[in-house]
Amino acid sequence: MILIISNKKDQTTVEVIKWLYRMNKQFIRVHEDEVFEIKTESKKVFLESQRNTFFLDDIKSVWYRRGGIRFKHFRYENDSIDEHMYEIQHWLQDYVLKTLESKKHINKQSNSQINKLWVLEKAIQAGLDVPEYFLAENTDEVVLSKTIVKPIAGSSVLETLKKRFLWYDVYINSRKTRERHSFHFIFSGKN
Repeated sequence: MILIISNKKDQTTVEVIKWLYRMNKQFIRVHEDEVFEIKTESKKVFLESQRNTFFLDDIKSVWYRRGGIRFKHFRYENDSIDEHMYEIQHWLQDYVLKTLESKKHINKQSNSQINKLWVLEKAIQAGLDVPEYFLAENTDEVVLSKTIVKPIAGSSVLETLKKRFLWYDVYINSRKTRERHSFHFIFSGKN
């Protein structure tokens, strides 16, 4: 069985799942808001959320797309017991994630967060052709129709009770798309 770890609304995941259905492949899709408990049955470890239940042994391959597997944290009244059980929970969670990452996989939860600034510098040092860029707090210095703005923290969605905010790559072609008070990479076009 294939384990897919993705965000609920990720369209790329939906498209891949359509192909998996056509190919008659079994899969489980885990969303970013699911919280799993680690349990055992018949000497086998399984994960259970309100939406999914699966044995680690049944997973043959993993596609980490976005989000991540989250775990329920149990709390105990006694501070000493709570501290001890926190460590036990940590090692169980580590075991689960390492077991999943030891299977055939595309991407990994453990290395999904990268520092884009560091990667750009390493790419330049390795001699790769990297577009001219600079770090900025706003888009005041961009050249219209020749600039791409990338968020420093990756593509993500932040939802509040009243609004939904999106961070994504933007091609700046009008003054209306100028944003302030957030760090971005600015890729300048060369002409």
